[in-house]
Amino acid sequence: MKILFTLALAAGFIVLTPAAQARINVVNLPGRDSVQLTIYNSVDLTLVKETRFLTFRKGLNRLEFSWANTLIDPTSVEFRALTHADAVEVLDVSFPPRVTNTLEWRINSEFSGEIQVEIRYFTSGISWSADYVAEAAKNEKLMNLAGHVRVTNNSGEDYDNAQIRLIVGTVKLVEEIAELARRDAERDKGQSKAMTEMLSKSKVDKNALYFRFAGAAGGRAELADAVAAPAEVIKEGLSEYFLYTVEGRDTVPNGWAKRLPSFATADVPVSSNYKYERERWGDDVMRYYKFKNDKASKLGNEPLPDGEVKAFRFVSNDLLYAFTGRAQTKYIPINEEVELELGADQEVLIKPTLMNWEKTDLRFDNSGNVTGWTIKESWKIETQNSK
Repeated sequence: MKILFTLALAAGFIVLTPAAQARINVVNLPGRDSVQLTIYNSVDLTLVKETRFLTFRKGLNRLEFSWANTLIDPTSVEFRALTHADAVEVLDVSFPPRVTNTLEWRINSEFSGEIQVEIRYFTSGISWSADYVAEAAKNEKLMNLAGHVRVTNNSGEDYDNAQIRLIVGTVKLVEEIAELARRDAERDKGQSKAMTEMLSKSKVDKNALYFRFAGAAGGRAELADAVAAPAEVIKEGLSEYFLYTVEGRDTVPNGWAKRLPSFATADVPVSSNYKYERERWGDDVMRYYKFKNDKASKLGNEPLPDGEVKAFRFVSNDLLYAFTGRAQTKYIPINEEVELELGADQEVLIKPTLMNWEKTDLRFDNSGNVTGWTIKESWKIETQNSK
């Protein structure tokens, strides 16, 4: 599905019904010149910022925005001119009667010709997640750690030539974007809610949304060119949030998912640990890898998002390796130690045997009844390591 933009130029004096009159002289608009997606991973929220080159006539112009079959939140849609901004004024925005999933801007332009405009809005259905691969050395003292991010688009809309930005951090919204997008409730006909109102309803750091108005910088040909080199992920801090920017641009069609490299670090210090707790795991021995997200461990440049870790261990000098286990990790701040539970290790066995026990420290009440005691046990612990 494609978002529909149409431009209705104010011309003619034909007497029509209100619904038809609002759609006279409808002209299809060109496609997006550029689009930027800022995707949060802690809530179903994506900020879309797109630019288009539109041809306005001097006087009144009507611009329609349709979001049918998408998860766009129509209350968040905003319009602004990037070039000739002083000559362009949005008079009002309304939801046309008897036309579903469509809003209309009435725009007065003192300039006749091509103008670059920006349209931005929130949508849901676009998400990203992180995953990691840990490859431990044969002695399990060092490991190679690589991170990846996976972007998935189920928003109902295709985004071509998109710049992708990923936000790590917790965002709490009063209302879910997807729910807003699906509503068919009555709307105020003379105005729409501004994006700033949406932000005020949510606990979102406005700076973390990270939209910058680029003006007319960069030509259409430059923006349209795809980057052939493998994309890199550039990171930068935004107070309690962290921003990952995927280098270059990519096409993000609906139903699409892509895995992108985030980082790869060799020789990260790691320790292998074992835990035995019969009350929790029965006779199983649980295995853990421990490392720290800090500079000393050749990490610590950015927090690590929550995700799945697959762990392997090299078992021969020719780098043949075996699968060790997998674990889910929570959000890992800088300088925090990580303990990955990799599951039961069948090569390490523990056999506890009760050798003796005695009851001591008997306690009595005033009537001579036993109220308590201490049991002292002696155990033999046998450990078998088949590694």
